[in-house]
Amino acid sequence: MDSTYHRRRRTASSALGRVCPSAFGWTPADASRGWVDIHQHNDIVVLMIPSLTDIGSPAPWAVLPPGMHDATLSEIEARFATTPHRRWLFSGFVRAADALIAAGCMTLYLDGSFVTDKPHPDDFDGCWRLAGVDLNKLDPVFLEFANKRAAQKAKFLGEMFIAELEGAPGLTFLEFFQIEKFSGRPKGILRVQLVPSKGPTA
Repeated sequence: MDSTYHRRRRTASSALGRVCPSAFGWTPADASRGWVDIHQHNDIVVLMIPSLTDIGSPAPWAVLPPGMHDATLSEIEARFATTPHRRWLFSGFVRAADALIAAGCMTLYLDGSFVTDKPHPDDFDGCWRLAGVDLNKLDPVFLEFANKRAAQKAKFLGEMFIAELEGAPGLTFLEFFQIEKFSGRPKGILRVQLVPSKGPTA
C-alpha cells in the first residue's frame, strides 16, 4: 500500500491565473485574506472502500474512516448507488468524471453525504487535481462557482472544486473535505484515478 505521497506545490497562477476566494461564495472577511494559497502535505492512501464508521454526535451520519480510499467508478456504484435517487446522483458524478477525462484530468475525489449512510443525500461534493488538465478542453462549468454552484448542480447534480485551491482558511479543498463538518473530526474521502475510455474492442 502506498501509505503517503507528496503533493507538489503549485501556484494558482500557473494554470488558472489568480482566483479570488469570493468566487467560492465566502464572506468579505474571508476574501480579505487575499488570493488563494496552495499547500503541500502528505495524504494517507487506503486501497479499498472500507465500512462506514459512526464517529458520534454531533455527526448525523456514519462516514468513511480517515484516509484516502482508492476506488473505481464501478466500486462506488456498487457501494453507494443503492437507491433510485442515489443512482440518479451517481449518473451525474459519472458525467462529471467523463467531462474531466476529456480535459485530461487524471484524479478526482468524491465526498459529501453521498458517501455517508444518509438515506437521501442532496447531492455529491468532490474535487479534482489540476495535473494533466488542458484548460482549453475543460468544461467552463467546472470554473463556475456563482450562486452556490448552481450551474454545476444543474449539469452534474453535484459540486466539483479544484483540489489544490483553498477551501477554508489554511486548508485546500482536498484537506477540507477530509473533515466532518458537524463535528470537526477527521473522516475519509474516495479517490478515483481516471482512465480514458478505450471504446469497444474487437
